[in-house]
Amino acid sequence: RDTRFSADKRPYKSHIGAFVAPRGKKSGFAGYYLHLEPAGDSLLGQSLLASGIYCPEPAVLRSLREEVLDHGDELLQAIAAAPGFSLATTNRLKRVPTGFPADSEYADLLKLKDFYIEKSIDNRSLESDALLGYALEEFRRTQPFIAQLNRAVEYAYEEMR
Repeated sequence: RDTRFSADKRPYKSHIGAFVAPRGKKSGFAGYYLHLEPAGDSLLGQSLLASGIYCPEPAVLRSLREEVLDHGDELLQAIAAAPGFSLATTNRLKRVPTGFPADSEYADLLKLKDFYIEKSIDNRSLESDALLGYALEEFRRTQPFIAQLNRAVEYAYEEMR
């Protein structure tokens, strides 16, 4: 941003992020996100690793929820197989969406609007020369989760054709 005439000389953006997904970042598929940010900044306030899908299209979101109904145990096992990662639940509905059973054992998953798991990066790992290797190893643990989400995404895109 142009700061020549502004009293606030801070940069517009003080973080950097990279998202890698099959067929590219705008493909609509689930993928891997690396977010690097100085401690205490305003966006997320921390550096983190995230795997999943953020703001999917309505047809894809419906397919993801159907995947939860059909294979919820498998999804929970994939999350558990990634130690240190937790399911992000900040963007969710108050009630189970119409067309899905409110009494489902996976009701909390059905309320989600985004399906991703995240893990903070500690300062020691962040400052290490092996940050890339660390991130790759952590992302490998989330691969079953990504594969299951992308199976649902692929199904939705096939239905839209």
